[in-house]
Amino acid sequence: MLAYIESADYAGYDPYDAMNGSLLGRACSSSKAMRIAATQLLRRCPVNLRPVLGIHPGHNAKAIGLFLWGYSRLYALERDRRYLESINYLIDLLRRLRSAGCSGHGWGYNFDWQSSTFLRPKGTPTIVNTSFIGHALLDCHELTGEPRALETAIPIKEFILNDLHRTRLDGTFCFSYTPVDTETVHNANLLGALTEPDGDNNVESVRLENAPAGNYLVQISAVNLLGGPQDFALVVTGDLTSGLTPF
Repeated sequence: MLAYIESADYAGYDPYDAMNGSLLGRACSSSKAMRIAATQLLRRCPVNLRPVLGIHPGHNAKAIGLFLWGYSRLYALERDRRYLESINYLIDLLRRLRSAGCSGHGWGYNFDWQSSTFLRPKGTPTIVNTSFIGHALLDCHELTGEPRALETAIPIKEFILNDLHRTRLDGTFCFSYTPVDTETVHNANLLGALTEPDGDNNVESVRLENAPAGNYLVQISAVNLLGGPQDFALVVTGDLTSGLTPF
């Protein structure tokens, strides 16, 4: 299995990649119902029609992250330096697959995908893909000591904090699935929340574009604090109508 995956350069088909075909992409471009029907047809068809429809194997960023996770664990078990070559190749590949236009690092799918409510264009970064990749990079750094894994993981926090929308309810909030929608998916939100904080940099920034008027609660959580309590500084800029009040 490993030899087959490596010979394919970690590329393959996806159950939901129907819109990657030029024929289906054009035929379904103006109809949500047709996009859903075509996707489900290919997903459930017992025969792989993708080569006939001009759909080629591609690199799915989430799959690349899972491969990275697997190689990191293999290296931790066997200490075979051959795995380090694959690990470095996959980190390079993940860096090339990053979605453009993000505040930090985010990853999407290599195909357009239509849900029951929203069309996400190819490359739209998602909280699910980005969180899986983030955990894989952090584990890779912990298991192998590869510094580029941590360097690639740290900017993920900028994407989650600054690019995703938030739906607020009763003093809590839920991250959106992507920056282009406001859908709330509980298990996806938990993945984003579980992405580990950056414990290496002591300056963090959060931007809220066009923030609505209201009261905002800011909570500061320390990482690996050797002694406490510890002083910290909080700077808030914008069109403020009142000062800060300790909670």
